[in-house]
Amino acid sequence: MENNAALEFLAGYDDRYPPEFSRRYEAMECLSCKESAETLLVRENATGRFFTAKCYEKGHTLFETTEPEEFRRLSHPGLPAFAGEYRSDTMRCILREYVPGDTLWSLGRERTFSRDDVLHTGLELCGILRYLHRQTPPVIHRDIKPQNIVRRGDGSLALIDLGISRLFAEGAPSDTLYCGTRDFAPPEQYGFLQTDCRSDIYSLGILLSWMLTGKAEPIRAPETPLERVIAKCTAFAPENRFRDASTAEQALAALRPAARKRKRIRMGIAGILALALLIPCGIWLNNRPSVPVSEAGFSEPIIEKAVRLMLGKGPDDLITKAELATVTELYITKDTPCSDMETYSKIHEEQCAANFNSRGSITSLRDLKLLPNLRILCVASEQIDDISPLSSLPGLFQAELRFNNVSDISPLAGLDNLAFVGLNSNPVADLSPLSECKALQYLDLCNADSYSGDDLQALGNFEFLDISNDTDSYLYLGGKRIRELKISNTSAFTDLSFLRDVTGLERLEVCNTDVSDLSELVHHPDITYLRLCGTPAADFSVLLQLPKLETLTVSSSMEDLVESAAAEGSFSVEYE
Repeated sequence: MENNAALEFLAGYDDRYPPEFSRRYEAMECLSCKESAETLLVRENATGRFFTAKCYEKGHTLFETTEPEEFRRLSHPGLPAFAGEYRSDTMRCILREYVPGDTLWSLGRERTFSRDDVLHTGLELCGILRYLHRQTPPVIHRDIKPQNIVRRGDGSLALIDLGISRLFAEGAPSDTLYCGTRDFAPPEQYGFLQTDCRSDIYSLGILLSWMLTGKAEPIRAPETPLERVIAKCTAFAPENRFRDASTAEQALAALRPAARKRKRIRMGIAGILALALLIPCGIWLNNRPSVPVSEAGFSEPIIEKAVRLMLGKGPDDLITKAELATVTELYITKDTPCSDMETYSKIHEEQCAANFNSRGSITSLRDLKLLPNLRILCVASEQIDDISPLSSLPGLFQAELRFNNVSDISPLAGLDNLAFVGLNSNPVADLSPLSECKALQYLDLCNADSYSGDDLQALGNFEFLDISNDTDSYLYLGGKRIRELKISNTSAFTDLSFLRDVTGLERLEVCNTDVSDLSELVHHPDITYLRLCGTPAADFSVLLQLPKLETLTVSSSMEDLVESAAAEGSFSVEYE
């Protein structure tokens, strides 16, 4: 029946569609036929290039709309580029770049997905969603499902079909139209609430659940860390999900395995013939010698130990270049390799408590050139001053370099995937290279006192920003959206008026300062967490005007001062 509909559709192609569209493009295949809407694979007559055309007849909900300018401008390797729009009295056609490959739906019908497949898909889709959601206004896809995700021949993913995407309108009570695929759509997409960025997070979680379990539904009783991440994505209430794609991406990235089993290579006919030719020479591909680490060029013994830990290799095991290419994370603190972020953070804190000023022996990062697919790098309390090898890591997502000697961060410029940068206690002289890191969302400048505060002006919005240092960075926060801000250990200000033009503030820490006036906080009603230790503030009544405040942390010496506000408010108080 569907084939007959497709043939009928193609037969009437020239008559039914906008004349200019019919003149410029030839229909090659009907990819989908539905009531009042079809998807065509078309070829441009002048160039021979292929495009996908979404075509809506008069009477279809999407016939009356026009492709928003924000959708036309989208430019990301994981999204098909806008190519044109054509309209007649009876038909509207939107063209986008054709993405060749297999959909996850078709791949899922042929085989089961591995845990690595799920993680890879989740991480790559988070990167695409991060791009969509940080548009102004944010673009919500609203139809994330296996049929709309294409895996190209090189393994990369594309998120297609922006047909029911919408621009987020802050303050709108609900969506005016329900669209999408029922199994993958969040509850709010049925009209209960307005869809926002967290709606795409829900659909992402359902997709990952489908890949992992074969069922397009939330995981009700999660047992493994990956299942728990998926369960958080698919919480019924949007406020219980990951707040955005960046935090979901961070949670997934932390689950990348410390050791990967070597994948078996499927040998085709050419490989078999090559093996047959090599056997007479006594060369067996299956038994070829691995490249020893020493020959691979390691110069820092501690980095070598960390790589072996991530690969699950002993000190005398050989390592191939192919295995080096599977290393995506590296954690070292004061000459101690760690297997994951949690262990790294715990050991680092213990080391600082025992001897804050001591450092490890690593002086060079040139060994990182052996790890072309590194995504997370955490190297703390060493003696590193040159980070130029990082410029050769295009996929780097997080660079944590606290307690080193880095002053020049120009090698970070242009790393398009870099979202997390940690420069705690480094003598950084110039922040301007970070303005070229378009994905930057998390920046730690605690005790980094050597840069000029106005460097911050050229940077964008932040999910997390720590400027607990002696610079005047606080003067250059105006106009930024900052979800979490830490600014401590300074006597540069006595009130919080510099926060007046900051938006989106949910978590704030102002400790060991001369702040006595908290009245500015009334302009930040979204604050849920507030830490005010070591300040001379005495009037906390303004806290009663923060309707979302859940937790207040203060010094134990301030207990009497906050007692009355705490008694009237609905927030809890913690003392330290």
